[in-house]
Amino acid sequence: KTKDQYTTDLSSMGKDYYDHALGTSIVIKKHSEHTRINEANFKKEFAWIYENAHKYGFIIRYPDACANHTGQNSNVRIHYRYIGVEHATYMHENHICLEEYIDLLKTKHNSVNTPLSVETENGNYDIYYIQFNGNHTSVPVPKGAKYTISGDNMNGFIVSVEK
Repeated sequence: KTKDQYTTDLSSMGKDYYDHALGTSIVIKKHSEHTRINEANFKKEFAWIYENAHKYGFIIRYPDACANHTGQNSNVRIHYRYIGVEHATYMHENHICLEEYIDLLKTKHNSVNTPLSVETENGNYDIYYIQFNGNHTSVPVPKGAKYTISGDNMNGFIVSVEK
């Protein structure tokens, strides 16, 4: 494909292109492109990274156990994606992938009144999802609170409020 095709036809690129295009992902592979390293081997050979990446806001983007949710697995290389410490901590502790996490927020924690509470080593957070509703979407946040708002690249916003 030409450079112009890449910039105009992103749908043909696949999910991990989006992660890398955003500058939020890294790939960990062993020795060469052709050496396969699945998640089980990664846990053994790179145990510290596997057990601590969430403390720095990173998740395995395509965990083997979630291939039915993500449509991909990590049988060639391991993708880590930065999503923030509070989100990565929850996902790590509950053994869920990004798609499951966003679905959880959309269905059960979809207002400022029904937040997901997450404790990390660095602080506690309330997290909730706000559905995009057209040209003007109001995203409520508690007055005086420290917060972040991130788009989910689909149809809403994830709000994380530091307690």
